[in-house]
Amino acid sequence: MEKTLPTQELPQAPTALRRSKRAFAPVLLFLAATAYYFSPSGLLPNVKHSGHHGKHHAAPQCAQPAPLVPASTPKLLAAYDSLSSKTFRDASILRLSGAVQVRTESFDDLGPIGEDKRWEAMYPFADYLAATFPLVHAPLKLEKVNTHGLVYTWAGSNSSLRPTILMAHQDVVPVPDATVSAWTHPPFAGVYDGKYIWGRGASDCKNQLIAIMETVETLIAADFTPKRTLVLPFGFDEEISGREGAGSIAPFLHERYGDNGIATIVDEGATF
Repeated sequence: MEKTLPTQELPQAPTALRRSKRAFAPVLLFLAATAYYFSPSGLLPNVKHSGHHGKHHAAPQCAQPAPLVPASTPKLLAAYDSLSSKTFRDASILRLSGAVQVRTESFDDLGPIGEDKRWEAMYPFADYLAATFPLVHAPLKLEKVNTHGLVYTWAGSNSSLRPTILMAHQDVVPVPDATVSAWTHPPFAGVYDGKYIWGRGASDCKNQLIAIMETVETLIAADFTPKRTLVLPFGFDEEISGREGAGSIAPFLHERYGDNGIATIVDEGATF
């Protein structure tokens, strides 16, 4: 609905009052300008003041450090440029879409691993990663913890440096059959509509897992070797508190690296 200006005329202030306000306005402006100019927090940090002790120049309070640029090679530069290409984008869409299509639900009432057959849904996803990222599975060591936990280790050239950990989880929240009709696209179809990839796990958190694997695959293709060891632990029951996945991987890594043995952890996937 359009809004119109009010047609009723508002009462006017008395003439004498209006004149006194006009007369007082220049004084207010002068005081405001003076306070602004001499205020230490004003917007004039480089003003030079002269006095009995000569000129004073304000020293910079927060100097800008020089940028840190990692060492590079022609292959690494080309790999970096490729990340913004349509070719990489299309391939990345296919990889994440394919990961969504592998149904890896975890359920609250899962029984022991090896007894409850529903755990076996994780096997095809491990196979998918091996087929999709062949370079990762060459130099990196893959260890399976508690059957379905995947721990990839990329040994760095400097063993004195504590490793970096990049985490994710393979499992997704279950989709009851009765709710499938409410989905815009089937939850495990991995549909790409030109803007989004639709499906369970597309944003929690197969996107993160695939991004980690893509990054490592790209770096390996560019003949990169890290100085610092990189560890990629992927749990498999984060959506049901992670007792079997993170609950097994955490002590496994602690036994290997000890207290304060990790430099950096980037985590989405562990809740144990």
